[in-house]
Amino acid sequence: MVVKLNHSGLILLIPLIALVGCYKENHKTFAPKVSLSNNALASILTLSNSSGIVYSAVTITGAMFDTARAANIVKFNGKTAIINSISTSKIVATVPFGATTGKVTITTGSNILSSVYDFKVLQLIKDGSTTLNFIPNSLAFDQSGNGTVYASDYMNLYKMSANTPGVKIFGLPPNPYQTYPNHRIESFTTTKDGNLYASISTTGFATVEESVQEFIYDCLIKRITPDGQTKVVLGKEVKLAGQPYIDGDFNTATFNYAGNMLTDNQGINLYIYDSGAIRKITEKGVVSTIVKPGFFLNGLLMAVYNNNDIATIGCCELRKVNPDNGKISVVAGQIPGGAGLFKEQTDGQGTAATFAYYQSQIATDAANNLFISEERHDGKPGTVIRIVNTANYVSTFDSGLPSNTKVFIDKITGKIYLVSGKIITRFSFK
Repeated sequence: MVVKLNHSGLILLIPLIALVGCYKENHKTFAPKVSLSNNALASILTLSNSSGIVYSAVTITGAMFDTARAANIVKFNGKTAIINSISTSKIVATVPFGATTGKVTITTGSNILSSVYDFKVLQLIKDGSTTLNFIPNSLAFDQSGNGTVYASDYMNLYKMSANTPGVKIFGLPPNPYQTYPNHRIESFTTTKDGNLYASISTTGFATVEESVQEFIYDCLIKRITPDGQTKVVLGKEVKLAGQPYIDGDFNTATFNYAGNMLTDNQGINLYIYDSGAIRKITEKGVVSTIVKPGFFLNGLLMAVYNNNDIATIGCCELRKVNPDNGKISVVAGQIPGGAGLFKEQTDGQGTAATFAYYQSQIATDAANNLFISEERHDGKPGTVIRIVNTANYVSTFDSGLPSNTKVFIDKITGKIYLVSGKIITRFSFK
């Protein structure tokens, strides 16, 4: 299960049987429409979806399962799966690596139950790759499904489609501060109206009165149209560093150090990580705080999944935040104790799994599987991709990718993008 890149950066071998699963029509329950006796029905399994990916979770509905997990054997076309949860009528199982298209069976004691139709394991198809003349740190996707990709290199925003190397649509003006300057696009995202929203920070020392110098921090939220027209929609042009952020509307809202930004599943509201807090920006530009500072570390990565829940990862732990009430729950992983950082990246159910300290990106597919690119933590260079399915089971795809490779997913088109240096490689799933 190794992905290798040649010197040109192209993927040569990917025996990955689909990383992104179940799109659109495959989300509904897949149940056979047959007329059978009660005894025959007891031996038939229905599946929550008709196709999916290796490492995804599938809910299997039947009858008379043994509630002792060890008494049941689930197989996908003969390949034994991991059981995540079980009741007398439902089993949730993780599709095992190496599974191929075929029947799903459950052996319970002397009984063998089977699905009527095959479960299709999606195949990974490489669409191609593009070499850019800049190194992108982030990607975002047009939400109309037209395949347009936007990229940022901290200083500029580029618009790309198909195999085009990118056309610059926005660039930052020079930093007005000369002492300890920092001026960059911290993060950006897209909304359903076709616009982009970017958090832009500017720092440096400036004279505020007579010869007194203060460290200035500007943080603005700008709306950028696809043709590069810009407008400041939130934030203040000049703010002294260290002042608290303020909730409110265009006239009052401020930000401290806005980082990762994303859009909800409807493409309307924005979520932004701001110096240890998670904040929400509504379509009308009203800013509120969902999670107050103090719980999260700087550099937190976020992705929206399920019913607009916010998945966050930082310091070896994957958490879920309810955007309506700010409730936080642990999904997987755990914060290391006194022994220091984890020496291994282990797979497992929920908190039994471990993550490395540094993750470079988190993304989610249309079936709500989470994909996390993180650096190896076994003394060897490189990036691995971890997959967390809807049953909170963590699996590792040992990709052998170069260090600092990032994974991005366009949930509308279902494509996955691997970014390594200046090379973007695209895949489809069929």
